[in-house]
Amino acid sequence: MLEAIGRALDQKASLIRIPGDRSASLRAALRQASGDGETLDVGNAELHRLTTPVSLDKTIGDDGDATLGDLMANGDGTPEDAVMSMVDNELLDELLGTLDKRARYAVEARFGLLDGERKSFREVGENLGVTAEAARRLVSRAVAGLREDAVRILAV
Repeated sequence: MLEAIGRALDQKASLIRIPGDRSASLRAALRQASGDGETLDVGNAELHRLTTPVSLDKTIGDDGDATLGDLMANGDGTPEDAVMSMVDNELLDELLGTLDKRARYAVEARFGLLDGERKSFREVGENLGVTAEAARRLVSRAVAGLREDAVRILAV
């Protein structure tokens, strides 16, 4: 019965599943060490570290003023990412500037450049007062022209 409970805990309690024999060995070593993971042998200590969750509020470093959470990426891009995004936006704006007003709207609406939501050809056509097929042809011609313009602009 205790073995069954131990196996169930091994399979469900940890984010990382380890083989049953290794888990049983780790449990036995922890019992022997009175639950102190610091006194385990190298193999069991590594398994113990992998299967034991750690709080992001845990202090790190000698002075203890930093936490593990401080090392996590914050999601903000690097300055290089910001500059590259700005350059990309400027290039895109320059490319779209080569199109006439209707074609630019059709491409921007179709690819979600206006509000982040991609529109269907039917929706683009309705806004321009044409059929979905006419909107598709307009977008297709505009994209083909943009490809040619991109080669010219990027070659400079």
